[in-house]
Amino acid sequence: MDQKRDWTTTSSLIPSKSFWRYRQGSPNAGWCAEKKEKRESKTKHLIELALDEAELFHDADKKAYATIRRDDHRETYPLRSRGFRTWLSGRFWAQFKDGCGGQIVQDALSTIEAHAIHEESSHRVYVRLALQNDRIYLDLGSDRFDVMEITSTAGGSWKIRM
Repeated sequence: MDQKRDWTTTSSLIPSKSFWRYRQGSPNAGWCAEKKEKRESKTKHLIELALDEAELFHDADKKAYATIRRDDHRETYPLRSRGFRTWLSGRFWAQFKDGCGGQIVQDALSTIEAHAIHEESSHRVYVRLALQNDRIYLDLGSDRFDVMEITSTAGGSWKIRM
């Protein structure tokens, strides 16, 4: 049974302009506006949390990062990483006792990322091993976030400090 679709009749399934004007005046229109305001408010709060509690910066490749304080150490995450998203959502929960959906977090991250790239300074980012000011720093990868500092002494030997 090979029938041709009659597009003139299916166009009647699309709501008319008068239908949409009616929907804007309906009781649900206020609900939609409230939902939009709540979403924008959550996004704004997430941005404020990141700006207040994280040290934002970018590297030479314009990749955005955040350093956060946790207990007695600092942790640096790429802004788009799961670790940073989880931290940010956790801080939101701790402060507001409310959740925020993935799209709200993504919207906030876009603004936070732009801020880190365009408004903050550029820093080198190291993973596990760094050379800075004639010192070598080695992250031991422990649960306690231990770092070893290695320096050379005047006699050509090495000094290691934990």
